[in-house]
Amino acid sequence: MIANYWRRVLDSILGVLVHGVLWSVIRPVIGWLGWIALAVALGLATAAYGWFAARFPRTARVAVALYALVVGIMAFGQWGFAALHSPWWAVLGALGVGWLGLLALTRHDVAATLVSSLAMAALGLWAARAAETSLAAATAVLVPSVLVWLAAGFAQRLRTVGALLFTIFLTVWFSTAVNHVFLRGPDYDIEHLINRDGVTPILIWRNRPAYLRGTIGTDVRWTMTTLADRLVFGGDNGVHLLEPSRLREIPVGAAGDNLAVDPERRRAYLINREGTVFVLANEAMAITAQAQLPGEGGTARVAAEGVYAATRSGHVAFLDRYNAKIIDQWDVGPWPDIIPDGRGGLFVAAANGAVRLLHTKNDITGTLPFWGVRHHLAFDKEGRRLFATSILDTRLRIFEAANLQDAKTVDIGLGGSAVHWDEQTGSVVVGRYFAGELVVVDGDGEREIGRLRVGRRLTSVAANGPGRVLVTSAGGVFVIDLAEAFPELRAASQDAS
Repeated sequence: MIANYWRRVLDSILGVLVHGVLWSVIRPVIGWLGWIALAVALGLATAAYGWFAARFPRTARVAVALYALVVGIMAFGQWGFAALHSPWWAVLGALGVGWLGLLALTRHDVAATLVSSLAMAALGLWAARAAETSLAAATAVLVPSVLVWLAAGFAQRLRTVGALLFTIFLTVWFSTAVNHVFLRGPDYDIEHLINRDGVTPILIWRNRPAYLRGTIGTDVRWTMTTLADRLVFGGDNGVHLLEPSRLREIPVGAAGDNLAVDPERRRAYLINREGTVFVLANEAMAITAQAQLPGEGGTARVAAEGVYAATRSGHVAFLDRYNAKIIDQWDVGPWPDIIPDGRGGLFVAAANGAVRLLHTKNDITGTLPFWGVRHHLAFDKEGRRLFATSILDTRLRIFEAANLQDAKTVDIGLGGSAVHWDEQTGSVVVGRYFAGELVVVDGDGEREIGRLRVGRRLTSVAANGPGRVLVTSAGGVFVIDLAEAFPELRAASQDAS
């Protein structure tokens, strides 16, 4: 009796661990408490599965099959980033899933596992010739560790958790570790940028000064300039202001998706990962006010009428620019991006495929692909066009701002993770996350001007003065003079003048 009791306790703990990892992809949407509650509930259900299956075998089989389908799709989403970066990782992922499944369904022999692990390690190192060396090294180290760990006896719990679910769990674990390297490791293929016309390297991750190491790394989500033209880095390790020969942390916690600067009123605004909106004053970036929004923080934008802030769960608030008092708020759908229209309205694009103009008397709506996960917006200062791109779409979409009708599309390739309108050159600049390319398109959307590779994991394209952008990637931080870096754009500007 006592042995059965502790076995059920262990099964519950293991179930919480397994299901928590499997459902971690939706944590930003349901929040920490929702995610923990879901993991605990599923962990308890895992412990009670034997009792339920003995009484309702058919229902139990159908429930497990449906659950495995859902978490299988999410598991692919977890390791899909590496597969999208290079087709070799789709092959490695398929081999890893196949071998883990084979181990889950046959007797576990440590010697055979070690031999196969060495084969997987060799395959991972061989793939380094065609993909990122860091990713291959992660595969070579992680896969053998996982397989030996599985063969060493932990698989005794397979009978309770289920071979299929446990295989998916290990796949997610493997892919999460690989993605960690993909999402954090530096990109070394940037030599062509060093002497490139129009490109000024501000910071190269692999060569960053000693005072930056251990404080900020390649997990930086964005780099922007403050009121005093100083650099501000925002990422998982917080928000840091670059001062002469040192970094100063701004005590706001882990960063959201951007920093919004209002030079006229000497203010800056950001929303952190916990959903707190901060008002920062003057060059010192001192906190003068703050407000709490529900959910994980996303984007902040400045407009003439005030400040807008959005959370990833789909909550958008309109706040006073000085005291951060919430004046109005809406629920718009998950993972929204927002951008003011300059006339008192706010364009919103959510992951459900809806694009809307809020905060006006006219309720204008349009449509984007619902599979986009998250859409990114830019808006021209003349107020004629709204530009939208998505990390899972291959096109830049250009809407007529007056009615949000889909006017034109330009094929830019998969992975649009940032979009910026440059008034000086009349061009749209799109960052591609996986390929690490900066794609410049002419303002009317008729043709592509050119491309420049600046490093994979291109996360941010921000203004840096007329005709210049500040780009953040796994390669580093670069200021790019668009007309100098893209001669064709310079020629077009000269012809227009």
